[in-house]
Amino acid sequence: MTQNAPRKESRVRRLMAPKEPLLVFRGQGMALLLPILIGLMTFLLGFVVLQSSQRVMEVQRSLGLANSAFTVFVPTTPGLSAVESDPAINRALDVLQNTGGLGRIQVLDRPATQFLIEEALGDTVSTQVPLPTIITVQRARRADLDKAALQVELDRAAPGALLDDNQPARAFLAAERSREIGKSALLIVLVLAAVMLAVALVVSLSMDLQSDVMEVLFMSGASDRVILGQFAGFVFRSTAIGAAFGGVAALVAQLLIWPTAAMEGGALLSLQVLLTVLVFILIVAGAVVAARWRVMRKLKRTF
Repeated sequence: MTQNAPRKESRVRRLMAPKEPLLVFRGQGMALLLPILIGLMTFLLGFVVLQSSQRVMEVQRSLGLANSAFTVFVPTTPGLSAVESDPAINRALDVLQNTGGLGRIQVLDRPATQFLIEEALGDTVSTQVPLPTIITVQRARRADLDKAALQVELDRAAPGALLDDNQPARAFLAAERSREIGKSALLIVLVLAAVMLAVALVVSLSMDLQSDVMEVLFMSGASDRVILGQFAGFVFRSTAIGAAFGGVAALVAQLLIWPTAAMEGGALLSLQVLLTVLVFILIVAGAVVAARWRVMRKLKRTF
């Protein structure tokens, strides 16, 4: 008994020495693999989120084009195919030109009209079939346009005229954008849950392996905050290293697959860098929260 006392005193002195900070994870295999595991998870999450952001930006660009333009179909008067000689087309153009909030107005020629009709209906359209006149109209930015009233005016000027505001395409693009954002959000939740579970498991196993060290610390008057600080500090350093490498690797892989983002720069590259930083913060914060929760819970149950 007297021989064990000096040994315990020397161990306490060694553990509490200010020049030798306590390393509760030292020599543990699972803890050494923690940065690698966090790095792989961060790479997976970051790469998928960046890919999704690329698709969302493309969808948003297409949605902006669909919102900024609409098409007017005017039935051609039999025997009057030329724009200059068809009064219905001229009346429709007068209505559009006198409507506020509109920009460029363009009448497509017959080859362009034939191409669009065949693209929509197939090659079965006969050249003898009378084609409608297609007018493309650009909307001014932030213009307040009453499409229902414009449709009435067009139908009055050119009976049978149809205004197509790309509603089906806009609805599809908006749904596609929401779907991409939803998938990214779900993946973020799943990966964060996996990170927190892995950290909690590593911390729990490490505390079991270091139970004798913690017992000596408590006998020396150490508080729960000392133990909590050691575990939380190590988890923070490990996850920060792993998440940094994983995030940078995800951004590099994304730029290699989509080099246009790096060459063009601008909003897309800034968004992807911001998302990479956000993924890094979420991973590190989730890991630290899981570590602190697991340490406090296990301390209350065990010690």
